[in-house]
Amino acid sequence: MNKTKSCTRFSPLLSNYKFMAMKNLNVIFFTLLLLILALSSYAQVRRRAIREQEMHQPAYTAGQQRFKTLEPKVYDNFIEPDATVKVLDESGQIAVVPITGIKVKDKRQTIGYGSIIKSIDNETELKLKNKLSGTSVNVAEMKVLPELHLKTVTSDGQSYTYRVMFNSELPLRYDYKKLTFGSTISFILAEEPINPGSTALGEPMLLEVTSNSVRTITPKNINLSHLYTPSSNVELMDDQVQDSALIKIVTRLNPSGYETYIKVKPALQVTCARTSVQGLGIQEVPITVNYLGSNSDRSTKVSFQPERGTVTPGTIDLKYNETKTVMLRSEGIGETSVRAFSNGQECKTIVSFIFPWIFLLASLGGGLLGTLIKVMSTKARVTFKVKPFIYGMLIGLLGACTYYVLGLNLLHLEVSKLFNETAVFAFAVLCSLFGIRPEKER
Repeated sequence: MNKTKSCTRFSPLLSNYKFMAMKNLNVIFFTLLLLILALSSYAQVRRRAIREQEMHQPAYTAGQQRFKTLEPKVYDNFIEPDATVKVLDESGQIAVVPITGIKVKDKRQTIGYGSIIKSIDNETELKLKNKLSGTSVNVAEMKVLPELHLKTVTSDGQSYTYRVMFNSELPLRYDYKKLTFGSTISFILAEEPINPGSTALGEPMLLEVTSNSVRTITPKNINLSHLYTPSSNVELMDDQVQDSALIKIVTRLNPSGYETYIKVKPALQVTCARTSVQGLGIQEVPITVNYLGSNSDRSTKVSFQPERGTVTPGTIDLKYNETKTVMLRSEGIGETSVRAFSNGQECKTIVSFIFPWIFLLASLGGGLLGTLIKVMSTKARVTFKVKPFIYGMLIGLLGACTYYVLGLNLLHLEVSKLFNETAVFAFAVLCSLFGIRPEKER
């Protein structure tokens, strides 16, 4: 009984103690929360201050000169002010740093500010045109590698920046003599900003050109040892390219290579399987026409102009990825050319029209045999005179000429119109068989 009264008496004290403890815990919790928020805000302010300080720091260390081109102008033209770039130093070490964190060193450095080759800007184009006036370099089609090559010349204390530029828009064109496609990539090294004077590099800059699309690259490695002209040229050659060829330009900073495409100019091709044709209109041969270097299904008009003879049809619609055939009818005797024209292109094939001895012998021989068969097959007694045989030979020749030259089928027989000795001989035999009557002996 006393124990129960004692517990009852201390219950209000326990309740008050619990309330005070919970109140103190809440105070501690909110105090910690406010402290965490304050520390987070302070850290953000501190980081912002450090970033602003870095933005205004010069890109050089104490005692060294700042590169004259690492200014806002360069940022505007090539690199954003807050960009992250790759830096390759002379020892071959690559670091990824913000543009404001670049530390200028002696000798050389390379800054990579992208992975895509781009065309030069209008301002650079105008300056290059003035600098390279009177040369064969096509400035309007120049492209540039996304690298800045920095160099400090210790003798005069000056700093220089260079960029590698090249002409990649010269298409691969077909050489009808070499029977292959070819093009030239011209590389130059230009100072940034472009100055009227020139500065020697001292040490050459190595580039490598590779491709899985082009078989022959000469040379594959080039050294850029001077500014501007003369350009360093790389020759490309292949006979199986289609539409475009993928080229990679490998540098020390980018061993995987920067990719660019060289266009292929489709080449019109006209061929004839026969080098010699029966002349005087006797023979008609197929002429094959197609395009090389393209898989496109776009079509273009092709017209034909033979030096001698007749091409049928004279104009066709030809797709870049197909082959068509036209027919050439001979005319006269001698060598002739068949020219094809399309989209400013012109190509030709040479054919020789020879005297039709084979046709003449085949038709006369066929007429002679037909006459002999006719004479020998008659039941009546006949006399072998020269006149019927001459008549039969002339009938065979005339019938073959009207069929193969004029296209008149006097016998109404289906015979191949393409010239061959056997067909001419057989047709002449039939003509003489049906065209003469043997003379009977009286």
